Amino acid sequence: MILDSSEYHFIVTNVLRSCKVKVYVSVFLFIILFSSVSALVAQTPKMHVFAIAPDWNGKEFCAGNAGYRLSPINAPSISYSGMLSATDLVEPSYDWAWMQKIDKGEWSVVSSANEAKFLPSYYPPILYNKEPGSPLQVYSWKLIVTDIANGKQRVESDAYSASLSSTMIASHVIIPEKTDKNKVSINLSVSGGLSVKKYEWVKVSETGSLPSTQENHEDPSGLVSGIYKVTIKDGGCPDLEQRIDITNSNSRLRHQ
Repeated sequence: MILDSSEYHFIVTNVLRSCKVKVYVSVFLFIILFSSVSALVAQTPKMHVFAIAPDWNGKEFCAGNAGYRLSPINAPSISYSGMLSATDLVEPSYDWAWMQKIDKGEWSVVSSANEAKFLPSYYPPILYNKEPGSPLQVYSWKLIVTDIANGKQRVESDAYSASLSSTMIASHVIIPEKTDKNKVSINLSVSGGLSVKKYEWVKVSETGSLPSTQENHEDPSGLVSGIYKVTIKDGGCPDLEQRIDITNSNSRLRHQ
């Protein structure tokens, strides 16, 4: 069968109209679906956790032999955003866990609860460092919360850390100076204590000479035969006071 031009034009026109209708229907359905998803997302409250950092966060403390007790970490607050109305949020039910980490170790649970109605404060235990002369230990805590009643959303608080030191110990080496055999330097090594230390040297014997420029050095030089005392301060641990007799090159620092 051969179609004339008018019949051909009629068929093509109707086919195109049918395609346009299908396109319009597809676009319409896509708009409805997108609007539904957008409304659903908007109605899903987004969970936030907020807490005020404790006053010890990021600081160093001397644990000493008796240990050190930090003040509590106050209970954080939970808020929600993205709600269309208050009815979008049901009564929260929290699974929470306070986590602890020491130095670069793994996080571990130290306190937890399921289906709780509120979040608690955390009271760190008395913290101890190792024996005198041990390096700083960093203790860190954070809270992980899941609201199982509102989409099982999971959030974490910031991590709060405190560094605990041991008490100080020290040793020394006496080094003869190459340019003057009658003078020596003291190479002092201090372990434990806080990061920043101050040194106060004085001459305690009738003999000896301490240059004024060396009074606050960790390792003083230009010293002649005599007895010297150094007081080591870190602002947290007990001061360490030592006497050094540089007439005895095998001497060692001892607690006085």
